[in-house]
Amino acid sequence: RDLHSFPTRRSSDLSLELIAGMQKSNERRFEETDRRLGQVLEAITQLANIAESHGHRLDRQEGQ
Repeated sequence: RDLHSFPTRRSSDLSLELIAGMQKSNERRFEETDRRLGQVLEAITQLANIAESHGHRLDRQEGQ
């Protein structure tokens, strides 16, 4: 066979594959970061609730 008859990948095809791979990687990182931020927000909310409950107890004790 003639060398030119073999299918070859163009550099533009490889560039598109590279970009697609980078996009998938970034999407996974974004999803993981979003999940972690959700956990942080949940922890902050729990801490705020604990602080509020202690604040109310202190207020009631001071008023007694």
